[in-house]
Amino acid sequence: MKKYDRHSIRLKGYDYSCKGLYFVTVCVQDRKQLLGNIMEGIMEINDIGELVQQEWLSIEQRFPVVLHEYTIMPNHFHAIIELVGAGLCSARIGDLREIDKRAEQSPAPTVGDVVCAFKSLSTKHYNRHWHYPKGHRLWQRNYYEHIIRNYDDYDRISCYIHHNPGQWEEDMFYG
Repeated sequence: MKKYDRHSIRLKGYDYSCKGLYFVTVCVQDRKQLLGNIMEGIMEINDIGELVQQEWLSIEQRFPVVLHEYTIMPNHFHAIIELVGAGLCSARIGDLREIDKRAEQSPAPTVGDVVCAFKSLSTKHYNRHWHYPKGHRLWQRNYYEHIIRNYDDYDRISCYIHHNPGQWEEDMFYG
C-alpha cells in the first residue's frame, strides 16, 4: 500500500488568526465539475454552485471577516477573505475597511476556522438537499491559502479571480 507524505503548505510560525487578507482555493472532491459550467468564458453556476455561493456569503454573519472577491468555478472555488477581529501581524497590507463592533467582541478566528466552517456548512446543506448520506464529501481535504502581503499582491490575485472563468481551459484545475 502506497503511503502519501502530506506536508503542510502553511507558513511555519505564522499566526493565521492575524488581521489581514488571505487568498484561498477549495477544490471539489475528486475535482468533479459539480458547481456549474463555463460557457464562452462566463461561469454559469448551477443549483450546487448557488448553494456554495449562499454558504460563502453567510460567513460574514458567523465570523468577524470581510469577504472580498470570489469566484465559483466548475470544480473549485477562489476567494479573498479579510480577518478583521484579530491583532495585527507583520504580513498584512493594512485596513481596507473599518473594523466593526462585532469583530471587537468576538474571539479571533483563524483562516482555517473560516474555511472549515464554509466547507462543513456547504457540505451539510449539499448532502441534505441531494439526500446523500452523512460523510459524503463535497470538498477535497484541506485547501490552498496564500497570505496577501501588499497591494500589488492583492491586485494580482483580485485580477486572477475576476478573469479565472475566461482562463478555464488553461486552468490547473480544468478537467
